[in-house]
Amino acid sequence: MKTVNNTFGVIFYLRKYKATNDGKTPIYARITVNGSRIDLSVKRSIEPGNWNANKGMAKGSREEIVRLNNYLEQYRSGIVECYQTLLLQKKLITAELVKNKFIGEDQADFTLCKLMDYHNTEQTQVLEPGTMKNYYTTQKYIKEFLKERFKTSDKYLSELTYKFITDFEYYLRNRKPEKGQKALQTNGVMKHLERFCKMVNLAVSVYYGDVDHPVPGQIDHWVS
Repeated sequence: MKTVNNTFGVIFYLRKYKATNDGKTPIYARITVNGSRIDLSVKRSIEPGNWNANKGMAKGSREEIVRLNNYLEQYRSGIVECYQTLLLQKKLITAELVKNKFIGEDQADFTLCKLMDYHNTEQTQVLEPGTMKNYYTTQKYIKEFLKERFKTSDKYLSELTYKFITDFEYYLRNRKPEKGQKALQTNGVMKHLERFCKMVNLAVSVYYGDVDHPVPGQIDHWVS
C-alpha cells in the first residue's frame, strides 16, 4: 500500500498592515500542508520591536513576554494535535481541514446535506418547479450514495475530494433503476454531477460570505 507523505508546518508572524493605534501588531499563525497554506489570528498582539521574526516568537525575558511565548507554544501544540488526529483518521489532509478542526468549524454546520438543504430552500423561489424537481432527485441520489458507499447519512464539506466525485459518478452509472425508471445514461449522469457541484459551490459561497475563500477541494472544475 502506497503511503502519502504530507509536509506540515506552523509558524507565527506579524500582520503589520493591521497595526492598531497603540502601536501593537496582531500575531497570526500560518498552517502549511503540502505547499498550501491558510492563516488565522491567535487573538494576541505585540509591539514589532519585541518580535523575533526569524524565530516566530516574542523576544525578551519579561514576564508578559514569557507568558505570550507560552501561549503561542500551546497554540502550536493544539494545531499539531489536530493534524496528528487527522493523520490517524487517514483523511486527505489540507491546511483548511486542519484549521477547521482546530477552531471547531469541522462540525455540523459545514456538512454536505445541510448545504444542499440550504441551496434547495433558497432556490425554490428562483428556479422553475421542474428544475427544482431535478435538484431534489440529485440530492436523493447523493444521500443514497452516502449510505451505500460510506455507511453514513452525511459528510463534512471539507472531506469532499476528487475521488468522492468519481465514486459518485460510478454509483450513478451503475445504480439499479427503481420500478418504472430507466437506467441513467451518460447525459443524465453528467447533469446530476453538474447540479451537485452547483449546489455545493453556491451554498459554500454564502456560508463563507467571501468568494476569496475557495470551496475546500475546489470541486467546480471536476465536471466538464
